[in-house]
Amino acid sequence: MDKFDQFDFIAYLAPGGLLLLAYCILWRPHSLPFGDATTAVAFAIASYAVGHMAGALGAALELLIFRRIGPRALAGKNSEAWIVRNLDSDQTERFIALLETRLLRVVPGHELKNIDYRHWRNIARQIYIDTASQGRARRVDIFNRLYAFYRGLAAASSITVLMLVVFSLERWDLSPLWYLIPLLAVVGGCASQMRSFTRLYTSELLQQFLLLPKNSPDAR
Repeated sequence: MDKFDQFDFIAYLAPGGLLLLAYCILWRPHSLPFGDATTAVAFAIASYAVGHMAGALGAALELLIFRRIGPRALAGKNSEAWIVRNLDSDQTERFIALLETRLLRVVPGHELKNIDYRHWRNIARQIYIDTASQGRARRVDIFNRLYAFYRGLAAASSITVLMLVVFSLERWDLSPLWYLIPLLAVVGGCASQMRSFTRLYTSELLQQFLLLPKNSPDAR
């Protein structure tokens, strides 16, 4: 993946900022970070740190909830379906040939369905590493970063929903629960974007892999 850039910072800052801002609005309204530059900088740094925790939670949610729509879907029981969905018959034949010649993988019966699903995780990783080594993974990395951004934002929005419920129960006031509607809409929108960028990620990775020559990169 390319070196760290401004988008990586924003991808952690936005989810973390949402969580801290929600906390301040609900429980510390007099400590909102709009007083001076020093407070704003401290808030940004704290948001970046909290954003990492939101990203970790997002990764956990990906395993529990979004495993069928994330890039991990390319490395599990549904791998064959994802590949067949993105490739026509001729491309599938070339894909199998590249697995055998470039990645030195045995494809039983020359059929993807015969590959044990437990092997797809390593195969998907090999495909990415091989593609990246040839300088063809730039767009793949962009789609992966955007996916990670929406995953973190989905996690932060989900936590904010729980915070709002706890706040309402503490005060026996149901009026704040109206804010659940836009928050749940954000979660749904993020999940939709995650699925969209997964499709783009998968399609781009496979198409770039198909452009590689058939000979093994280790061949002399």
